[in-house]
Amino acid sequence: ILGQLQEAHPVGCDMTLHAWGEALDCQQGDPTAQCNDCAARTYTLRLFRHSPGLTLCMIQDVTQRKQSEQLTEAYYGELLASRQQLEQQSARLAEQTEALQQANTQIKALAEQKMAFITQMSHEIRTPISGLMGLTQLLMDTSLSPEQLDLVDSIKLSAGALLNTVNELL
Repeated sequence: ILGQLQEAHPVGCDMTLHAWGEALDCQQGDPTAQCNDCAARTYTLRLFRHSPGLTLCMIQDVTQRKQSEQLTEAYYGELLASRQQLEQQSARLAEQTEALQQANTQIKALAEQKMAFITQMSHEIRTPISGLMGLTQLLMDTSLSPEQLDLVDSIKLSAGALLNTVNELL
């Protein structure tokens, strides 16, 4: 290959003929020069020496390839930006997941503490009420006047109602 001119102008353009003429003389052409007629097209010029005095010239329109390369580069840039955004979102989600797991652990610990407290309070309240009901029953089995028996029966009913209320609450 004697020379290669990238992004030249189409055949027939004065600037291209000048640039290609320089390339044929094995000088560097001006591949960035553009004219109003052909700025939208891109050509490649390749020169080959076939034999002394005979040079072959291959001209190829590479406009679509160049456009595809530019689009590919643009899409690649967008892909990298999207990947970076996804990685940032993933990191935020990991942090949020960790925070939620810690909160969940704390909630479970608080629920266990609450259950232990309720169990303890249940025992502390029910035991005296059950004792009161048992003593009331023993008192009812003794010889009491009708007025005393009525009072003891009221105590037993009140204690039973209180025990039912505690059972419903706890």
